[in-house]
Amino acid sequence: MGKFRRTIDVARCKETGEIFRASERFIETKEAFLYRRLYHEKSISFECIECGQDLSISGSKNDKIHFKHFPDHDPCFLVQNKFNPEVQKLYERALVAKESERHKEIKQKIGDRLAFVEGVEADSISVDDKFIIKGRDRRKPDVYCRYKGKELVFEIQLSELSLGYILSRHNFYKDHGIYLIWILDTYDIRDQGTKEKDLKYLSNHQNFFKLDESVTDFKLICDYKFPFLTKDNTLLTPWRKKSIRLDQLSFDVQAMQTYFFDFAENLEKIKGQQIIKKEAIRVEEEKKLQVQIENAAHSKAQEIIGEIKRLKMGNAHDYSSVSKKVENLESFEVATLNNSLGLNNPDRYRTNALLKWIDEAKDSEPYFLSFILGCREIELDINAVDRSNRTVFIKVIEDLRKYKNMILRLLFRRGYHMNEKDRNVLQATSLQEICLADQVAYDLCNRLDNRDLVDNVFYNQRLLLIFESINQRKIIGFNYGEDKWVSFANNAIEYYQNHWCKIELALKRAELWEMVIESDKKKTFSKKLEKWNSISPAQDNQTNELLFDLFPYLIFQ
Repeated sequence: MGKFRRTIDVARCKETGEIFRASERFIETKEAFLYRRLYHEKSISFECIECGQDLSISGSKNDKIHFKHFPDHDPCFLVQNKFNPEVQKLYERALVAKESERHKEIKQKIGDRLAFVEGVEADSISVDDKFIIKGRDRRKPDVYCRYKGKELVFEIQLSELSLGYILSRHNFYKDHGIYLIWILDTYDIRDQGTKEKDLKYLSNHQNFFKLDESVTDFKLICDYKFPFLTKDNTLLTPWRKKSIRLDQLSFDVQAMQTYFFDFAENLEKIKGQQIIKKEAIRVEEEKKLQVQIENAAHSKAQEIIGEIKRLKMGNAHDYSSVSKKVENLESFEVATLNNSLGLNNPDRYRTNALLKWIDEAKDSEPYFLSFILGCREIELDINAVDRSNRTVFIKVIEDLRKYKNMILRLLFRRGYHMNEKDRNVLQATSLQEICLADQVAYDLCNRLDNRDLVDNVFYNQRLLLIFESINQRKIIGFNYGEDKWVSFANNAIEYYQNHWCKIELALKRAELWEMVIESDKKKTFSKKLEKWNSISPAQDNQTNELLFDLFPYLIFQ
């Protein structure tokens, strides 16, 4: 047989108000039957401390004496719910605690003080003597009143509560539109037990209430979580305490909850502020970091400028150390350096810096000029003209004849584009010392899309003269005459065997191949071509990029 369990273990003696526990009073069979006899003699009577209805003392076939509701009784929460022993014990303990002197004291103080609160209907106040009956459910709150058209109940809890007990009252009052305020007595807000946590998480507000007994009027001490941000944007939610009046409470109609401070709502607001502040902090930190970066870039620029000045004043031949520093700069550091130099700022210098340095190089070695032109990170106005309306190109041609090719190579690498005035100077009779090959080289450099190939133009001048002759369909730079294509082809196949495939293709694309063949009366070219075919020398592809840039239509598909 299973162990016998009493549904109703605790009852109140109606004559004395004493609390009886069946598990204690009815443990001895003789004593148990004595109470049963007294009950039937009507010498003693009992009521349920949960629902207030009369109880009988009944027996069982195993002589187990127990309290029992009458057959036609109204619903009782203890009977309706089959608790396990531990939950039933906690539930009954809470019911018994409602009979303690401290419990009675608190609820009486609440009732007495509510009578003087504006908005409370004095005749509605009930202290432990009113059952609220809704359908088949009934509850007897510790204190009940009507306040500004709302029904309020106060439940005082001194002992540990089962979640079932808490929910039974919470759901009952919520379902029937009554605001429930739990009144605690002793608790540690920073070391919450199960009871406090169960009550706290019934709503998002997370308020605890306690009667403020330091005053004579009705006030509650509210412990509530207060979220805020620290200076470093850390979110903290400490507990705060405040003594409040009844009119300082807010009423949540949806949740049927009362609260002084809405933790959830304010937490969301603070979190929103935290996001905004976090972004503001990030922006501010980025600004500070940017200032640090800019200051560091400025310092680095000043160091480089100082070193350039020192080398220039010392007529240095070697600027490689400072060139390396400039090459290693980040893009924003290069911008800072150029801003500090201001070489393109017409308001800063009366004379264009590059024109001035060309003038200085006339009477000395052009080491500094070579450095400044070769350092392409440093911005220069290469399109400036002097007072005589001479371009930079013309000044180099006329004033730096000894070093002209070296400086012009650097100028073309800078992206200089020759204009009509430059070409007229090249063709002037007073400058016949500039050989035709160099003139062609200047023109080819001017045509380059990729100015990094400028040096390759000068390294391959003779080869490029071949392709430019084919390009113009006029022999340039060779002493064969303008239409001696057989001599031209003989020279090309003999001295440029490793480039012949491309040369032959260019001749065919320019429609010069048939002219070469027809003009080869002595078959000198045919013999050289036959010999070349028999050897088939390996072809040099190192100039492919240069040739593709200058003559894509002659040698590439």
